[in-house]
Amino acid sequence: MLARSCLTLTSTSMGRTSGAVDHQRKGILMKNLLVLTAALVALAGDGFAQQPTVAPPSEKAVEFVRRQPMPGNPVQVSENLVIGRPIPSNLMLSPIPDSPDYAFAIVNQKRLIIDPKNFVIIQILD
Repeated sequence: MLARSCLTLTSTSMGRTSGAVDHQRKGILMKNLLVLTAALVALAGDGFAQQPTVAPPSEKAVEFVRRQPMPGNPVQVSENLVIGRPIPSNLMLSPIPDSPDYAFAIVNQKRLIIDPKNFVIIQILD
């Protein structure tokens, strides 16, 4: 009878200990998952923040920029030209008639439609 009581007490104690360990593991896993999720959101947020925030330019504005001749003294920059990212703010922008929300620049032999408020590339024309 005494052996049976000890066995019951030991298995009950082990069950509680095992449950406490499982609970602790779940807590650690949840914390790790929370940290990983926060890191992914932070990384993805950076990518989403770079998307242009202005509506696309009208076809009339695009055609105007397409008709502009390539300059004799072309502007070259070392940065990659990517939609949603700014060009260097020291570059000169030209206005697009009847489209005050846009400007254009010809950089690296590419015609760019730019948001003149923040120099962000809205569209790249080949």
